[in-house]
Amino acid sequence: MRRIIKNKKGESLVEILISVALLSLVAIVFLRAITSLVILSSKNDQRLDGSFMAERLLEYMNQTEGKTISQFRNTIKNDPSFSCTELSSSNPYRFKIEDDDYPEIYATILVDYKKYADKGNLSYVTVRVFATSDDRELSFMEDVIYWA
Repeated sequence: MRRIIKNKKGESLVEILISVALLSLVAIVFLRAITSLVILSSKNDQRLDGSFMAERLLEYMNQTEGKTISQFRNTIKNDPSFSCTELSSSNPYRFKIEDDDYPEIYATILVDYKKYADKGNLSYVTVRVFATSDDRELSFMEDVIYWA
């Protein structure tokens, strides 16, 4: 027993280098995991913002329910919190909306005025929200709105 204790001289340089290398590998794995979580979190934040924007636009449209579609178009174009442009000259019910509250995303609104023509002045409305950076679709919502 005494002989074993006397022959033990401490850790060698090779053992220390191996333990530092193993610790470095573990640290790299954790840093990569944290980086991917941060990227995933920012994408989820954009999706959440997209859902909020789509919901806000549908609520905005529901407030103008009972008015004409032209009144809605004029209202949203003159609203200072939105930047509204028409996407198609042949379809005046297709808009691109940019919201000051969400500068990294934009929405498109399509009002299908003819879908429910047999049921009065109901129209099918879709709101799609996209990321400005890569045009990735973040959110999609739809509703049916009554126009006067």
